[in-house]
Amino acid sequence: LVEDFTRTTDVMETPGWRYVGAPSETDVVAVVESGDVMLLRYQTSPRHFLGQVTRISLGSPVHVRGDVGDGLVALADGSGTVRLFESSNLTSRAERKLAAGIANDVFVAGGAVYVETGEGELLCLKPEEGLPTAWSLPLEGSHLAGRPLVTETGAVVPLQDGRVLVVDGSGQVQKTITTGEGLSGGPCAAGRDVLA
Repeated sequence: LVEDFTRTTDVMETPGWRYVGAPSETDVVAVVESGDVMLLRYQTSPRHFLGQVTRISLGSPVHVRGDVGDGLVALADGSGTVRLFESSNLTSRAERKLAAGIANDVFVAGGAVYVETGEGELLCLKPEEGLPTAWSLPLEGSHLAGRPLVTETGAVVPLQDGRVLVVDGSGQVQKTITTGEGLSGGPCAAGRDVLA
């Protein structure tokens, strides 16, 4: 005779990591899908270790990657809220709820926050209270492929369908380059050239 028995265990579920980024040489920001955000700092006393500096909860699950840059941490949660924090201590700087939701990873570049909405529009948000829109750009059925490259005159925006849009400071497309291949990352500067 075989009989099944169940018992409770103290085994914790493995967290689903959504994003890990290093805003400095000693700090790491880690985000799990539950919406918990941790700031960890490399410490040397009493021994070398990563210690938790602070932990916050966004209050909603996270489905897309966040980003760090320019002293900021940009995150988006499942409620459609984009949040901006100071990278040194996770102090809240600004937030904005988008009615259309968030369809892709969130990026920080050139002091602005780039968010793709559920309506297929790219928003460039100013890092101010309420995250006001600096400009918006319809993506015409494609999706953002990676972090835009901010230039002196605007930005270079990579799309997954292989198009690279060169936009001015107001978000107007000045030039479209078709690569002929799908893209899966942002462009980078190599001297005076831009590689996509």
